[in-house]
Amino acid sequence: MPTSLNVNSADFRTRLSELLGQVRGGAAVTVMQWDRAIAAAVPPSRELLARASEQATLTELRQNLRSYLNRAAQHTLVVVTEHGRPTAILGPTHLALPHHASPILTGGQRMPRVVTFYNQAGGVGKTSLSRDIAYLLSRRGFRTLLIDHDPQASLTMFLGLHLTSESADGTVRAADLPLAHTVYAAITDEEAALPQPTRISDSLDIIGSTSKLSRASALLMNERDLLLNLRRKLHARSDYDVVIIDAPPGREVLALNALIAADDVVVVTSTNSKSLDNLHNVLEVVDNARSAVQAVEPEHDLAVRLFAVTQFTPNQRHDQESLEYLQNFSQAVPVSTPVRFRSAVFKDAQLYHLPVPAYLPRNPAVQELETLTDEFVQALNLRAVAS
Repeated sequence: MPTSLNVNSADFRTRLSELLGQVRGGAAVTVMQWDRAIAAAVPPSRELLARASEQATLTELRQNLRSYLNRAAQHTLVVVTEHGRPTAILGPTHLALPHHASPILTGGQRMPRVVTFYNQAGGVGKTSLSRDIAYLLSRRGFRTLLIDHDPQASLTMFLGLHLTSESADGTVRAADLPLAHTVYAAITDEEAALPQPTRISDSLDIIGSTSKLSRASALLMNERDLLLNLRRKLHARSDYDVVIIDAPPGREVLALNALIAADDVVVVTSTNSKSLDNLHNVLEVVDNARSAVQAVEPEHDLAVRLFAVTQFTPNQRHDQESLEYLQNFSQAVPVSTPVRFRSAVFKDAQLYHLPVPAYLPRNPAVQELETLTDEFVQALNLRAVAS
């Protein structure tokens, strides 16, 4: 296993040549300040070199170390060179994590951490955030599966998985995925396996949705035992580290099913009154889901782990007051750094069927999404293990 070192920023400066020599030999160095990790130096892989946006010689790094550490903390990747050759990549702290995460172990079997993104209100940016967080997790080495659990199939369409059909007049329009490509059978048939996911990018897959997924609702209402099927099948997998379920809004049974499948809940909320007014109802549905699982898994501890704030306008008094209200409401649950309202950025990414960090990697929105991903990893206490 490669060596992993933690050093404070003062030692990093004085031992810079020595530490970068260890990085060149395969070590990962995490730079600490006041007991907080602020940056990492890791060997220069081909992928990181392709993503890096800045370059500095060893001398330039030493002379301007504070500035480069600050930029690395803001998710800028800096190629450090010696004699014209890359010797290290300086970047955010997650680079020092080993490649794969495995948050749950049982009997030696790695199980995925299943996280449902939920709010009863629609239009809060839940689907976009599910997509972007999943993408950023996959870039950090977490093998990630996205599940579109909403018959509206917005996530499926955002990523371009919907098929197209041509009508008699030649108009091309979006068409549903076949029902067999969704979680329908895995929900409604105890013997059915999960469908084959679609690969989106390295370490990121998706199981899409269709309007026909709503057919599962009637079966779930009439046969409550079916509510546990998806949970059992997801936790039987060992090929993913994190599963993110994009739940439908509202209180209907498909939303409950998505929560029952989960180990953790992220409540995605904007700073408008509609999104905030129903938070007590959201917690009630989470309680119902936890009780349903505890009937067969008494130790199950489903809970909201993070309130993820979206569509924030910092110069609006209402948004500031709403953020303060949320922070007071959820003193036991962390509230994320807000993602600002950038309608054009997110709409354009949808049109191009890409996550925002893939579509506009240097847009300020990406730094906010990276920060929120850091907070997501911390709130869920995700742990990395060697692959």
